[in-house]
Amino acid sequence: MNEASFEARVNEEIKRIFPMINKGDITHQQQFQLTLGHNTYFYNGVKKDKAFARLDVLIKHKGVNLAILELKAPGIALSHDDAIQGTSYARLLDPMPPLTIVSNGEDTRFFTTYDRKQWIVDNVNEHIVQSLFQAATKCASADLDEAITILLGRDNDMWREILARYTKKAIKEMEGDIDDFTYQVARNFQLERTVVSQLVDKAKEYPLISFVGPILAGKTNAIYQMCKKCPDDLIPVYIDANVSYDPLEKISNWFCKEVFRSLGANEVKQWLINGYSERKKKSRIVFIFDNICSVDDKLFWREINQLNDINRENSYSLLLVMNEHTYDCISRINCGPAKNAIGKAPMVKLDALSDEEFYNAMDFFMHNNGVAFYQGSQCNVQYRNPRILRVLASSLPKNNDSIDDNSDTKKVFFLPSYMNYSVLESVWSKIVTNAETRSDYRIFAEAMFNDMNSRTADPRLAILSATRGVISLKVAEQFMGTERINRMKSDGHIHQLVFDDGKAYLYPRFPEAIATAAGYVLRDKIIEIIDRSNVENAYDFIMKNIDCIPYSDVAATKAVLGVCIEREVLWKLLCLLIKDSPLVKQNNDYGVFGLYFSDIGHIKLSGEIEGTLISNFNPWLLLSNLSTVPMAMENGSRDIQLEIFKVIGSFNNILIKPEDMPFHNMAGFHTHKYKDGEFICGKTGIVEPITYAMQCSFANMPEKMLQLSKEAIENDEFFLVMRLNVAARSMCTITDPLISQCAIKAHEMLKQYIYDSIKRKCTID
Repeated sequence: MNEASFEARVNEEIKRIFPMINKGDITHQQQFQLTLGHNTYFYNGVKKDKAFARLDVLIKHKGVNLAILELKAPGIALSHDDAIQGTSYARLLDPMPPLTIVSNGEDTRFFTTYDRKQWIVDNVNEHIVQSLFQAATKCASADLDEAITILLGRDNDMWREILARYTKKAIKEMEGDIDDFTYQVARNFQLERTVVSQLVDKAKEYPLISFVGPILAGKTNAIYQMCKKCPDDLIPVYIDANVSYDPLEKISNWFCKEVFRSLGANEVKQWLINGYSERKKKSRIVFIFDNICSVDDKLFWREINQLNDINRENSYSLLLVMNEHTYDCISRINCGPAKNAIGKAPMVKLDALSDEEFYNAMDFFMHNNGVAFYQGSQCNVQYRNPRILRVLASSLPKNNDSIDDNSDTKKVFFLPSYMNYSVLESVWSKIVTNAETRSDYRIFAEAMFNDMNSRTADPRLAILSATRGVISLKVAEQFMGTERINRMKSDGHIHQLVFDDGKAYLYPRFPEAIATAAGYVLRDKIIEIIDRSNVENAYDFIMKNIDCIPYSDVAATKAVLGVCIEREVLWKLLCLLIKDSPLVKQNNDYGVFGLYFSDIGHIKLSGEIEGTLISNFNPWLLLSNLSTVPMAMENGSRDIQLEIFKVIGSFNNILIKPEDMPFHNMAGFHTHKYKDGEFICGKTGIVEPITYAMQCSFANMPEKMLQLSKEAIENDEFFLVMRLNVAARSMCTITDPLISQCAIKAHEMLKQYIYDSIKRKCTID
């Protein structure tokens, strides 16, 4: 029916129904607002005409609502259901029209809106209309709630809008400023995750889905993005499961407060459950239960099981969001091998940022903050963690004030490609703010250092604990107590690993927190040993223990700097570190090797394994990190720092610590063989901490670094030249003229030396 035909038919019906009313006093409209509690719902009669072959028209008398007219197609019989539908709409208009009229052009029936009784009258005149207006005030709150219940059971669009308002309010409560870490979601800081499309696809198809990831890995942010981007046929209902009442109580309370007027929360809850299971499948609802951390909450899991059990026709989805520990506990029957309904359902895992997601994040920083990362950041495993990027973003200006839109050039602020100890401090101060949690981590770190004997006697633990902070459950129980362990488990801070022989280990899942806590504990233990014995024994303690700390070189750097503030031991420690060089072995032997992969587990490799094996890399990694801080002798000379660069920078192999995410899986990372060594390609950027230290020194002593570059060329130190060249090239565009001029000169000299050296080698080969 086109607009002209519609107008003609409506006008004809109004003239027939209200012959005694002045034509100029009667108006009509197909779009109007319904009042649902404290909210309004925009009703589109045109859309309903196409969907249900009927017209819903609001008729007004002198500008006041008089009637809802349900105009059905000719030949379609009228039914009692038509009256229920029409009066339900009418009861929610403000002011409420006294009449509801249902007509198919031949049969016309009048109903009084307030009591839904059929009303018979010969002619509707002005006097009757006024009496109808007075009677319209009789509709009670219970009748309004009944109208809402009826309409939400039949009207897909109304249902969608009401639930959308609830979810919009719920996710709004998550949002906060980027530097306010009490909010899980940072307003205006959203790194788009590809996992969102997986969640949407699963929610469209499966009745039950689990979304699993480590603590503070960005699960809630992914859910936030899902709620924002759900397609029209998927209605998200967000529920924070980390509350003290059953999962549907919050949404029930909201419906009771905002939509209904006289129903109790429990009645609304039952209506919600029954309504969801009985609805037509024009649109699918997905209940999102976020922040699930309790395994023993019987009320919560009873509600989840009830929702899953009544969903026999797969008319909605349950999306359960939790950490690995919770999933492992609730996905199996009595924690045994047999899987329950949750274990059999699809599970979506949240991983670190992929290459595509990382580069999108870099674009986000540039667009919003005028900030770029130095080349090499793409190989920084820590920068693949959204929480680290948020910590960095929280310390930046919201936009780059130095950008001149009228200029062809602009100033860009660069962040280092290597993560130093200041980032750990920021994470600790901004995220780990709870005193009890800080205490838990510190005691866990103390247990980690006291687990050294177990690591020596247990090769599996030695492999597991390397850079991960894993400790045996037995030692943890002795030092931490069961209550503290269970609290850290339930909050997702630690994860329990149990192997076939029954040995159990605890795996910290928030590496920045355990690294910072371990740094504080290590500082105190070093000072204690120095005061009790000597620097050499303290050094031995450092080297025997830092292997087990996440971010081991960074955490140890912070500890050593703290010690040097309290005690005058820097020179002795530097001498011990520089003498303790890495051990390099070209391996072609048959042997057995133990390895641990986070996504696979503990494995053994046996056979003939070729390649370069590097051990004892911690001393020079620690020294590299210390070299990022300006050092000087009492007379002000910086020669000590230059000597460190000469020694470590000349190392003929790659000097980085192992990571769970292999570098070779990252876009752009590759290496080159040269003579008896190997180096990272210059195009990869700054990845090694020693190269980052050189970059820092180009900023604070550029002329000294230019001189060091000349000496490296004169002494034919190829690997030192390669590292200096990468550092110098990164500083060529610095706005400080002295820094950029020295960097450009150094880069030109170093680049020419590299070209000549490689050309000479190729000629010889």
